[in-house]
Amino acid sequence: MSEDKLNKTPDDNNSQDELSAILKRLSELLDSSVSLEDAVVLAKKQTAETQADENADEVIEPKEIEEAKEVEETKEDEEAEEVEETEEVEEAEEVEETEEVEETEEVEEAEEVEETEEVEETEEVEETEEVEEAEEVEEIKETEEVEETKKAEEIGIIEEIKTEDALVTPKIFDELLACFENKEIVSDYRMSKYMGEDSEDEPKEEPEDEENVKVEEKENTETEEEIFVPISHEIEATSEDEALFSQIFSEEKAEKRDRERDKKRWQKKTVGANSFIHSIFDWLEVIILSSAFALLIFSFVMRLAIVKGDSMKNTLYDKELLIISDLMYTPENDDIIVFNTPTYPEPIVKRIIATAGQTVDIDFDTWTVYVDGKALKEDYVRKVAGAMESSDVTFPLTVPEGYLFVMGDNRNESLDSRSSRIGLVDERYILGEVKIRLFPLDKFGKID
Repeated sequence: MSEDKLNKTPDDNNSQDELSAILKRLSELLDSSVSLEDAVVLAKKQTAETQADENADEVIEPKEIEEAKEVEETKEDEEAEEVEETEEVEEAEEVEETEEVEETEEVEEAEEVEETEEVEETEEVEETEEVEEAEEVEEIKETEEVEETKKAEEIGIIEEIKTEDALVTPKIFDELLACFENKEIVSDYRMSKYMGEDSEDEPKEEPEDEENVKVEEKENTETEEEIFVPISHEIEATSEDEALFSQIFSEEKAEKRDRERDKKRWQKKTVGANSFIHSIFDWLEVIILSSAFALLIFSFVMRLAIVKGDSMKNTLYDKELLIISDLMYTPENDDIIVFNTPTYPEPIVKRIIATAGQTVDIDFDTWTVYVDGKALKEDYVRKVAGAMESSDVTFPLTVPEGYLFVMGDNRNESLDSRSSRIGLVDERYILGEVKIRLFPLDKFGKID
C-alpha cells in the first residue's frame, strides 16, 4: 500500500477528488429523493461545471499575467522614452553650451582683434609722434647750427677787426651794429674796447672831492654819447681802409634790403594766389547753390514747355517757350494746360472747355460751343471760312468725374477731345497750367 501511495501522480489525485465530489453529490441527491439516474446525471453536470470554473480560473490567471507583462512593457517603454527625452535634452543642452562657448570664443577673438588693432594704431600714432618729434628736434638743431654759424662768422669778422684796432672807429662800430643780426656781439666788443679795457688797465683812484667826481662823470657821459650815437649817413673815408670797410658794410646793407624786398614780393604773390583761389571757390559755391535752387524750383514748383504746332493760334505759336506750374492747381474752364495722354507720344497744350459734370454740345456749322446749354463767347478762336471740322465723337457729351474736355484755339487744325484718339483728358495726366510766356522776349509775360 505504501508503494502505491508513493507512485500516485497529480492526475490520480485529481481523479480521486472528482470521484469523491461525485459520490458526495450523489449522496446529497439521494437524500433529496431523486432517482439514481437523475442523480448521476446531475452529479456529472455539476462536476463538469466545477471543472469548467477551475479551467476558467486557470485561463484567467495567464490573462492577468499577460496584462501585468503588458503593463510592465508599457512602463519600460515609458522609461525608455523618458530616458531618450532626457538624453535629447542633455544633447540639446550640450549643443547650446557648445554654441555659447563658440560665441564667447568668437567674441573674445573679436575683442582680441580690436585690441590688437588699437595697439597697432597706438603704436603707429606713437611712431608718427616720435618721427614728428625727431623732425622738430632736427629742425631745432639745424636752426641752432645756422645761428651758431652766423654767430661764428660775425665773431670771425670781429676778430679780424680786432687785429686792426687802429682803423676801427666808433662810426665803423655803428655800421657793424646796423649790418649784423646779432647786435650784442658788436655792442659787447665796442663796450669792452672803449670802456672795459681802459678801466681794467688803469687802477681806480678814489676821488678827492665831489667836484672831481662830477667832472669825471661828465667826461664819461660825453664819451659814451660819442660812441653810441648812430650814423645814418654814409661814412666819409679818411683813409683807404675805412673806405674799404664802408664799402663792405654798404654792400651788406644793400643785400639785406634786397632780401627784405624779395620777401615782401613773395608774400604779395602768395597772398594774391590765395585770394584768387578763394575767389574761385566763392564763385563755385555761388554756381552750385544757384543750380541746386533752380533744380528744386523746376522740379517741384514750375517747369518749362515748348509749343509744337499751330493748334493754339492765335494765342500760342510754334516754338514759344512757356513756364507751367501744377502747384496747388485745380482745373477750371478756359485754363490753358499742358498734359500727357497714353494715345499720343508728346505733351499737348490745349484749352479747357468743360470740367467734370458739365455737358458739351457743338454746332459745327456756326462754330458755336455750348456748355450746359449756354453758348461760350470765344474771342480767342481762330475761325476760317466754312464749317468747323466734324469729329467721330457723338454730342452732346457729359464729362465724367476726374476728366476734362479740351480743344485747341485753332479748331480746324487741332487734335483734341473732339477726336477719339485724344478723347477726354484724365486730370491725373495734367503737367501744369500755362503761367508765363518766356520766349520770344517781345511777348514775355503772363498769358491771358
